[in-house]
Order: sequence, then C-alpha cells, then structure tokens
Amino acid sequence: DKSPPPPQTTPPPQFSVDILSIGSLHRLPLLQAQNLTMATHLSVRRFFHVTEDDDADPLCHVRLTLDHVYNISRFCRSRPRGLSRVFYTMRGYYSRWKGLKNRENAAGWMCAQVRPLSGLWKAYKHYAKHRETEGLPDYLLIVDDDTYFNMELFQRTFDPNYYGSDENNNNNKN
Repeated sequence: DKSPPPPQTTPPPQFSVDILSIGSLHRLPLLQAQNLTMATHLSVRRFFHVTEDDDADPLCHVRLTLDHVYNISRFCRSRPRGLSRVFYTMRGYYSRWKGLKNRENAAGWMCAQVRPLSGLWKAYKHYAKHRETEGLPDYLLIVDDDTYFNMELFQRTFDPNYYGSDENNNNNKN
C-alpha cells in the first residue's frame, strides 16, 4: 500500500559567471574590493585576476623607458593601411604620444596592454585542467580592476531561469 515516489525533477542548471579582472600590483585594494563584492555573488564561480606577475615580462614596467614607449607608439600608429576603417580609426587613438608622454606611468600603461591576453591564457589553462569536472561558465566577464558590476542586475537580465518558468518570465516583464 505504499504510494509511488514523487516524480524526480531536475533543477534548472546553475547560472554561472567567471570574472577576469585586469589589474596591477600597485592597485591591489581594487582587486580585493572586487573579490569582496562582485565575486561573492552566488552566480560567480571563479574570480581570476592578472597583474604584472602574470605578464610575460613581470619587470616590463621597470625596464621600459620613455624612449621605448615613444618608439612603440610610433610603430603602432605607422602600421600599413588596408585594414578595416574601424581598425584604422582605433589605431589613430591608441597610444598617442601626446597623451602618453603626460601619463604618470606611461611604461606601466604600455606594458599592461598585453595583460587581457595574459588573463585569457590564465583562464584557459584553468578551464583545460578542470574541463571534466567544471565545464565552462555561462559568461566570462572581463573587467578592469576599477570596474564595479552589479551582479544581481546582470543575473536578472541574462539568466533565463531567474524568474522561473516562461509564464513567470512573461508576467515579470511588464
């Protein structure tokens, strides 16, 4: 006379976000603040950060002189034409010497331009190592160390399971 067990339901997949923050050893409190705020949201699985320690040359910001910065700026702005108009326009604004020479730390800024790629490599190595157990996140946010992201709003906007069923979703959009 036992009643059958209730049907098994599978909970919706967990909405997952990883964060990659591009920072500097000179601004560690900003990375720490992100780790204590955005990274504590339930949807955040991993908080990656990159600093000078992750650069191919961690001492680039010390070794690079203002003359080097000038030469890099000239080289980048003199690349051959024939690329897209967007690239040409962006190149015109990237690393202008007029702005660079007045920067407090022009060498540090120039060295940091490769850091997003270093961060993506760091995240890739983690994902490759843990692919069997962890999988990829739904979203990877790439932010500067001085960025604040409202994770609650992000989840409400991008998580299809946030409101529950499609019926609830339609009612909550009004």
